[in-house]
Amino acid sequence: MVNKRGIIRILEATIALVIIISFLFLTQARTRDVSQPDFSERAQDVLEEISRQSSLRDEVSSVSLLPTGRATIESGVLYDFVDSRIPESYLKFQFRICEQIDKICSSDRFIEGDVYAAERVIVPSVDYNNVGGLEPRKIALFIYRNEV
Repeated sequence: MVNKRGIIRILEATIALVIIISFLFLTQARTRDVSQPDFSERAQDVLEEISRQSSLRDEVSSVSLLPTGRATIESGVLYDFVDSRIPESYLKFQFRICEQIDKICSSDRFIEGDVYAAERVIVPSVDYNNVGGLEPRKIALFIYRNEV
């Protein structure tokens, strides 16, 4: 019991270190930016609405694709529908339709910053008179901040 004083100092230093590390973790957790919303859930909700409405599903099937098997929707019924579901003026979106459902339906350009994306496979209505039949297509929605 000769080094009782040394053990007490080591114990004091350990307790002080635990207190300092706890304080740093607490202040770091409080300073995180929680004000930035996550729009990936909204993108998924918009695609879910498209999948529920037979007229929009048929519209997806009627879009003419490029030879690459993809198309970017920049106007029309589908564009207006998505635009009405994303009212924030500081957000932009890109809506894509792809033929191959087993491949990634990616954006046609590099978007700098945070991009919130969602994908969904769409099959046209059974009563839809399409020459191609019930060909499924993948739709993708990319939401990002408007860089001015």
